[in-house]
Amino acid sequence: MPSDDNTSGHLCTFFPTFAAMNQHLIALELLAPARDLSTGIAAINCGADAVYIGPSGFGARAAAGNSIEDIAALVKYAHPFRVKVYATVNTLLTDEQMPQAVALIHRLYEAGVDAIIIQDAGLLTLALPPVALHASTQFHNYTSEKVRFLENTGISRVILARELSLKEIAAIRAVTSIELESFVHGALCVSLSGQCYLSHALTGRSANRGECSQPCRSYYSLFDGNGQQLAENKHLLSLKDLNLSAHIHQMAEAGITSFKIEGRLKDEGYVKNITAFYSNLINQFIAENTDYKRSSAGISTAGFDPDPERSFNRGFTTYFIEKRQADIHSPDGGKSLGKLVGTVRQVHRDHIVAYLSEPIANGDGLSFFDREGKQRGVRINRAQGNRLFPVTVEGLYEGTHLYRNRDQAFDNLLARSASVRRLPVKAHLTETSTGIRLTFSTLWDVSMAVEQTIEKITANDENKFKQFVTGQISKSGDTIFYVDQVTIGCSPLLIKASILNALRRDGLQSLQEALLTTYQRTARTNMANNIEYPDRTIDFRGNVLNQWARQFYEDRGATIEEAGFESGLSIENKPLMTTRHCLRYSYGACLKEKEHRENMNTDGSWWLTDNHHTYRLQFNCRECLMQVILPGDREIVPLQAKPSTK
Repeated sequence: MPSDDNTSGHLCTFFPTFAAMNQHLIALELLAPARDLSTGIAAINCGADAVYIGPSGFGARAAAGNSIEDIAALVKYAHPFRVKVYATVNTLLTDEQMPQAVALIHRLYEAGVDAIIIQDAGLLTLALPPVALHASTQFHNYTSEKVRFLENTGISRVILARELSLKEIAAIRAVTSIELESFVHGALCVSLSGQCYLSHALTGRSANRGECSQPCRSYYSLFDGNGQQLAENKHLLSLKDLNLSAHIHQMAEAGITSFKIEGRLKDEGYVKNITAFYSNLINQFIAENTDYKRSSAGISTAGFDPDPERSFNRGFTTYFIEKRQADIHSPDGGKSLGKLVGTVRQVHRDHIVAYLSEPIANGDGLSFFDREGKQRGVRINRAQGNRLFPVTVEGLYEGTHLYRNRDQAFDNLLARSASVRRLPVKAHLTETSTGIRLTFSTLWDVSMAVEQTIEKITANDENKFKQFVTGQISKSGDTIFYVDQVTIGCSPLLIKASILNALRRDGLQSLQEALLTTYQRTARTNMANNIEYPDRTIDFRGNVLNQWARQFYEDRGATIEEAGFESGLSIENKPLMTTRHCLRYSYGACLKEKEHRENMNTDGSWWLTDNHHTYRLQFNCRECLMQVILPGDREIVPLQAKPSTK
């Protein structure tokens, strides 16, 4: 039965009307990052089906924490659109921190979040609220065995490792039914997810505890087994940014239903631009593939033409989604590259003349590579057509490619754009025994009716009556709705504009409240306790840092040989990083390729050096993996040979 509520003198009634016609379709989700409440709302307005946000503690981005009140406000804005909100509690926890994390999860559940993203398996043994749990990519979700195990332990969704290929994703989908989420855009960690200990080893700041110091973005020199230098002071471990915009179709067919944008530290303009871009792509895909639908509702209007090249990026790569590539890293620069906009034609004392594909404005920032291959940046003080006056012309030469990594006009457009999201509703005016009823209906699950007693006086002109009523009811103003259809099922009546306006205002307000109260979260599935962990033994890479995590794995047949790296283990001769990015491959010495094996020296280990340490590179060619190891004090490091002239 519908429920009645007298609001502002009007009778308000809502009717759940769940649309069954689209339930058989596969729902696709665009998942956007939210550094804060404002960014989360902007992402929703630009087309996100879900957002993920960090509370003030225990998130993998320690610098992006938010209050429970702000997260609750984001939930309140999101749920009428059926947009979901996920909270990150995705760090490793100590014994002392575990009770605090559990209390935090209860508060997040009370705030209305739809799921908690976790990394620490110890949480699965404790009394949590019935909120859905998502396994962070830091769980090292790399194999079908691991994903199947997590599915059987009550996890609702697995966030797959970034380095997986379409073939590997499809293989996981073939043996599981759990929701699969995958990154499609943003910064890449060079290490296998959850398997990087380099930051903690060097600075005490653990990537698994939300404080990565990003040593992968530093300079390194590379030596082969004979000590011959192959590269000097290059960003050898710094990957380009992920961009899988051309692979939405293949990823959906492989089984991905949630497409994730990285960037909880990115600013609001970045999130708006990238979210709007991928929202358009997913809409285009669904328009051409009728087996799919969006997982949320509403029509988004960005107010600008999105372009990922105009936002922060280090250059783009598709990583391993199709096959291994040699150019996945950016050795000459680890900073924002930007969009290619021209080439230097002439260099003068205080300005340059350039061939430009796009106009440059005062205040724009340009990036370029000097003759030594080092990335540099310069601000344009004044632009006169193709004559540019930078702060300095140092490093520029004829033929230099120019990339715009700060587009001031576009940044201003993003800041000014009034991105909006509206739910389409239909309005129907009917007559009651004592007055009129106005019913608003969403296209997908809730309707609301408001009534008003009036003196019934017949109007003389039916056409004018319909035009008047339609005009008044269609004024949805600054609500989250727009009225896309008005139908009239009553005889012409003389109705004051103030009455129709009040009915419309109260009806839409009541409808928004009903959308919140009728929202249903998906509860967590029950955990099976008799499922064995795929690995019989667990070393420090299992990331066991507390007694509850130890209990979780031991109860499932695993033996804990070492506690987590952050417990104080010696760093010597341990793989501080394991990665699919292989420097042998990048420098033409892959042992799987015959021509490289014949042309390159492949004896002994390879070595990386920075200003403080020397690291041994160990290669697992069968699995195409490279490990970065800090050798013991007694290990001989043969780096005496002269640098290569190649």
